Amino acid sequence: RTLLWYGNSGYCFCNSTTAFMNCSSVGLSSVAGNLSALCPNLNSVWLNGNNLVALPPDLFAGLTMFYGTLDLSFNNALSALPPTIFSGLSMLYELALTGGLSLTALPPGIFAGLTGLYILRLNQCRLTSLPPGVFAGLTALHALLLSDNLLQQLPVPGPFADLSS
Repeated sequence: RTLLWYGNSGYCFCNSTTAFMNCSSVGLSSVAGNLSALCPNLNSVWLNGNNLVALPPDLFAGLTMFYGTLDLSFNNALSALPPTIFSGLSMLYELALTGGLSLTALPPGIFAGLTGLYILRLNQCRLTSLPPGVFAGLTALHALLLSDNLLQQLPVPGPFADLSS
């Protein structure tokens, strides 16, 4: 195990044998560095339940074999995501951005290249709008959760134009 960060409620370790990183509810307010350099071959990361305010744009860069779950849920102070934060995670299976995040908007193209994404959880994010084509290219998507947001209307052609049932 490799110690990555420590928060006010615990420590965050990477287990290189299982390619698993659990940093759930350890009180992190920030993270630094690039995970591929800190813990190569990761395939599941839990950063949920912390106090993250921002994420570095290159946090997940280089994790080309990342095929598991990325959970950033319940980080209530997280109000924006860098537009390229998920670039290169083409094999990602599940992305969870739920539960009290303050993401009123998503950057256009934020999910570009996530061709293997099967589950996208965006419920309870306080989203007020969705950019047109935000879900374009999500060819493997089977579950999209958008409940409990502040969406009032969707633009035409709309964010769902490129999705199939």
